[in-house]
Amino acid sequence: MSKIVFSLGILAIMLISSCENNHYAPNIIDFDANPERVLVNTNVTLSCLAADGDGDAVAYFWEADYGTFLHGSSGTSVVWKSPDTEGEYMIQVTVGDGELYTRQSLKVVVYEELPLEGTFEYAGREYAFSTMGSQTWMVDNLAYLPTVSQALDGADDYPFYYVYEYNGSTVDIAKTQNNYEDYGVLYNWEAAMIACPDGWHVPSDEEWKTLERYLGMLSSQVDDLDWRAGGSVGRKLKSASGWRDDGNGDNSSNFNALPGGLKSYSGKFSDLQKYGNYWSSTPGESFEAWYRYLGYKEDGVNRNTSSKRRGFSVRCIRDQE
Repeated sequence: MSKIVFSLGILAIMLISSCENNHYAPNIIDFDANPERVLVNTNVTLSCLAADGDGDAVAYFWEADYGTFLHGSSGTSVVWKSPDTEGEYMIQVTVGDGELYTRQSLKVVVYEELPLEGTFEYAGREYAFSTMGSQTWMVDNLAYLPTVSQALDGADDYPFYYVYEYNGSTVDIAKTQNNYEDYGVLYNWEAAMIACPDGWHVPSDEEWKTLERYLGMLSSQVDDLDWRAGGSVGRKLKSASGWRDDGNGDNSSNFNALPGGLKSYSGKFSDLQKYGNYWSSTPGESFEAWYRYLGYKEDGVNRNTSSKRRGFSVRCIRDQE
């Protein structure tokens, strides 16, 4: 019996020793470049987040065959300046805990001139863009969703993010909703102001006017309030399907405006498939800001102000050099 007990003791010691000797390489959780498509000689912010299964501290080391790291090549976030030659460039991050290492690479595309149309990825979702006159716009509703709130929650001075008819608080579940996939996210004004990717921004009231003039609205109308019918600009902006009672547009602009509804001041979702509401970056009086909205019964564009507390859709416009 004593030999059996002794053998079991040795086995237990061996198992404990084996568990103690297990060592795990760091796991890279998130790794991205912002933006992923840039002009030559342009700064790109590179970020990486990793976790170590043993709880060890980790260090980050960055490498690229071309371009320049401006403030060092270590740390969770670095700035890389793109080279002066157009092409596709690979950037590698190595994360180590002193014994084991994990490596990943990503691609940054560098242009001498940015393309007029195409797609790019932001926060795990692909967006299309199109150039209209002197401006380049996203032609998809923004769907960036770092957190999600219920419709009853909100404020004028703090960012809130909503998915139409979703009243939970779990981002992963919110992203499975059809309304998220079809219409993106509804943002209060504070959230909208920080939602666009680097190199893009929420259009100002003046930038909306530039688009409206380009599409045929009279200069004498662009400053007016409420519905402005000149040039049937609303019909040109609206998507060719999805609007209530066949109130579709012809999408001749390629803007593809969607009837994503809104989150009201009182904390209700409403007007899905009836109205598309889009923020501008221009503040109005007090706790208001300028915005645009399109309707299923209208071929024009409504220009007005609204409470920053409400939840509207966002279209980003590309920064101009």
